[in-house]
Amino acid sequence: MLLAPFQLKVASDTTIYHALNRSRASLYYPLSVKRFYKANGYKLAWIAADTVKTHIWDAMMLLDCVRQYGLNHEDYHPKQLLYPELYKLIKQNKKDEAAALYDVFLTDAIIRFINDLHYGKLNPIYSTGRIDQSIKFKAYAELMLALNNNDFDSVINSVHPKSKLYFDLQDHMRLLVGQRSGDCYVIPQGLIRKMAINMERLRWMYTMRF
Repeated sequence: MLLAPFQLKVASDTTIYHALNRSRASLYYPLSVKRFYKANGYKLAWIAADTVKTHIWDAMMLLDCVRQYGLNHEDYHPKQLLYPELYKLIKQNKKDEAAALYDVFLTDAIIRFINDLHYGKLNPIYSTGRIDQSIKFKAYAELMLALNNNDFDSVINSVHPKSKLYFDLQDHMRLLVGQRSGDCYVIPQGLIRKMAINMERLRWMYTMRF
C-alpha cells in the first residue's frame, strides 16, 4: 500500500513553516502552497530516505517534460530544483531547512504546473494572483489527490481541457518534442510555437466556460 507522501512524519512543523516564510517572495502561488502544507500538518511531502516511497521522481520527470505540454521548463524553479542537491538530500536523509526549502519549491512548481495546465500560463482573465486567491479550482487539492494515487501523472493530467482538439494537439506535441526530437528529426520551431499557442488558447476557452 502506498503511503501518501504528505502524511510522512519527516520534518518538524517549524522547519517547513520557516521555509515557507523564507521562500514566500520567490513562490508563484504562496497562498496555495501554504494551504497545502497546512492541510498536511506542515510535513515534508517529497524529500525522504530512498527506502520511503514518494512521488518525487514522478514530479521531477513531469517538470523535465513540460515542453510536451507547450510550456517552458524555466518557469518551474529550475535553479532551485537541481538533481545533485536532491540526491544529496535523499542520501543524507536530513530534515533540515535545505530539505524543507527544496520541498516547498517543488510543491510550488507542481502547483504552478497544475494551474498552467488548467488555466493556461497567460490567461487574460485569471491572473496568478486571482488564481492563488481562488476557492473554485484548488490546485493544492489536486496535488494531494495525486500524492494519494498510485498513478500520479494521470491525476495531474486530468486538469487540462477535455476536448478532442486539445488531446490531438497534446499527442502531436509529445511526438514532436519527445520521440522525434530524440530521433534526430529536424523539428521546425515555428510549428512548435504555433501548437503551444493553440494549446494555451484552448486552456483559456476551457476555463472561461465555467
